[in-house]
Amino acid sequence: SNGGVDPMDVGSLRRIAECEPSDWRHWFRLGYRYLELCEPQSAIDPWLRTIALAPENALAHFLLSKAYVQTGATLQAKASLEIATSLRPDFAIAWKLLGALLLDAGRYREALTVWKHAVRLQPSGEAWWQLARCLISEKRYREAMVVLEECVRLKDNHIPAHRALAFLGSLTQESDTTARHLRRLYEIDEDVARIVASKINQ
Repeated sequence: SNGGVDPMDVGSLRRIAECEPSDWRHWFRLGYRYLELCEPQSAIDPWLRTIALAPENALAHFLLSKAYVQTGATLQAKASLEIATSLRPDFAIAWKLLGALLLDAGRYREALTVWKHAVRLQPSGEAWWQLARCLISEKRYREAMVVLEECVRLKDNHIPAHRALAFLGSLTQESDTTARHLRRLYEIDEDVARIVASKINQ
């Protein structure tokens, strides 16, 4: 499926849009096609035109943010995502992308709030892991351990989460936690388990 977007060349789509410039759907199709072709820079103008005509289209704001991310314009991407999530508070994928941008920027407290919302909307092992990363960055280790346990409950082979739990168990002197997650690491990836055990025992 192409998401309902006409599989036409961009030249044809642009001509259609320019013939009926007040119809946002044409600009939407053009922007989407550019994204399909991995030409995010070219997609930005059609998305901006879409939004000018249909400012409450949360999907257009989200797709514009993806184009911004792919061109390295992270501040603009963040702004677009904030609009998308305000228009559609249940837009889980937009919350997740916003959380990822904030986490990558080292804005851990803001990221923590966003990932809490994302987890409520669409719980998954990976979402719990990202929330745990925020808590670890804020040195809220015991809270992070609770979150990490939820991560591995949903995704039992999540190596980074088991590794983090092994280290945090050592840090908080919860030897049972360390031992349990080291055992699981040995089952999943023995090489990683050996490295983690070696560092813990140093």
